[in-house]
Amino acid sequence: MEQTTKKYFDLKKAMNKLRKKNKLTMSQLEIVLCIGEKSREQNSNGINVGNISYIGVSEPFVSREVSKLWRKNFVFKNPTEDQRERKIVLTEKGYCIYQQAWKILDEYL
Repeated sequence: MEQTTKKYFDLKKAMNKLRKKNKLTMSQLEIVLCIGEKSREQNSNGINVGNISYIGVSEPFVSREVSKLWRKNFVFKNPTEDQRERKIVLTEKGYCIYQQAWKILDEYL
């Protein structure tokens, strides 16, 4: 049990270090991971912001966080025909964070 607890705290410490280095909140880091995973799974030209969901978190919160990521150049908004649909993809900078985060996760999980 103690070993598991130590591993968890080491993982949390490593993720916080990555997050702080890139001036991200934990929510923003989680959204980058979510976008990267969904894009990889769907192999598409972007995912709809409405498809990023967390348990107990409203869509307006996710939209605000995605806008903050866009201003920091972590995501790119793909233009679409339908104005109600907002597709986003990771930029090179965002993809780099995604890879670093998964490297940390693979190390501790």
